[in-house]
Amino acid sequence: MQKAAVLVSLLLLGWTWTLQGLPVLPEPLYPTQENFDISRFLGTWHDVAVASTCAYMQRNRGDAAIGKLVLQRGATEGKLKTTKTGGGTCKEMTGDYELTGTPGRFFYHIEKWGADVDAYVVHTNYIEYAIVIMSKAKSTGDKSTAVKLYSRTKTVRATVLEDFKTLVREQGMSDDTIVIKKDKGTANAHIVFINMKHSDHVKCIQIYINITLHETDYYPQIFCGTVPVCIFVFLHNKLIHMLYTVQV
Repeated sequence: MQKAAVLVSLLLLGWTWTLQGLPVLPEPLYPTQENFDISRFLGTWHDVAVASTCAYMQRNRGDAAIGKLVLQRGATEGKLKTTKTGGGTCKEMTGDYELTGTPGRFFYHIEKWGADVDAYVVHTNYIEYAIVIMSKAKSTGDKSTAVKLYSRTKTVRATVLEDFKTLVREQGMSDDTIVIKKDKGTANAHIVFINMKHSDHVKCIQIYINITLHETDYYPQIFCGTVPVCIFVFLHNKLIHMLYTVQV
């Protein structure tokens, strides 16, 4: 009975699964890169520009930083392993892209937003750039479209950027929806340890490190016996965390 309910839910979403475990989605919304080669598409990409009809993205476009996406073969057939590093942060997020019966088309779910994403690699030369159109549908019924420009480096040729803008306009989006992201370099953390023992003469130890690990690994183990320590963590000169602790 439970399996039947799950199957009905999948059918209502408009897709099922093949015997090989690949999702069968509705008819493609966009044509993908001709003769798409997944093996050449794997590796590291940087999202240098994006355009979206999503209201949230438009409200929070701000000073967007370039993020990183690493694509690898998944542990199981029919999947790609993804590792994303958000622009302006060093927190890594891993997930899976489901391969589909259409080369260059992927499906994945964003747990945080309760959204399913139908992604299409519409243009790529593999060694330089890739343009991807994403159709997102939330469980609330809200739908949005995004066009992303990826680059193997953190820069892209002017002609490629113009091609991206042209494609955005063809999707009915204005130039105001386009965000050209900035290269903010390696996410450097400025960590300040304050020895709280001597209130009349507070000692500060400033340590600069390059963060490549998860948030739980941000703090070097530097304490003085049982002395209370207050730790302030600054990322790009912004206070992102404060911790008051005692080493016992």
